[in-house]
Amino acid sequence: MAKNNKKNHNYKGSKNDSQQDEKVKYPILTLKLKRWVALMLLVLLGIVLVLSFFGWAGSGGSFLLKALRALVGIAVYFVPALMLVAGILIFKPQKKRVVSPTILATVLLLCGIAGLFAVLMFQERGGGWLGYALSWPFFRYFGGIVA
Repeated sequence: MAKNNKKNHNYKGSKNDSQQDEKVKYPILTLKLKRWVALMLLVLLGIVLVLSFFGWAGSGGSFLLKALRALVGIAVYFVPALMLVAGILIFKPQKKRVVSPTILATVLLLCGIAGLFAVLMFQERGGGWLGYALSWPFFRYFGGIVA
């Protein structure tokens, strides 16, 4: 008797076809869609913050503005621009994993701006609580000129 050398072809309704369907699972949110969502959220939050500068964002916008002003002081006016830049950097990455470094860089830049305003206006707390906490050791141990 001759051997049956027929290869197993995947015809519709075969057992292998249903097993392959179970293995292929598509993600609900693709990487590009996640970037779009992050960009839209950052832009939307930036628009709400800009509208709250003029008192047009309602009670939620005024709460957001008061909270950010207490945290970073005058540097709150840089936050919408930083959000827009971070959104663009997240949306158009050169590498795959760019979200964490972008967020970290944005937060560090905001801390630096708040610290700079705190140094320039130390008595009025122009940098908010965050800027005051960052600049206090320099004022305490080195004085105003060095800080």
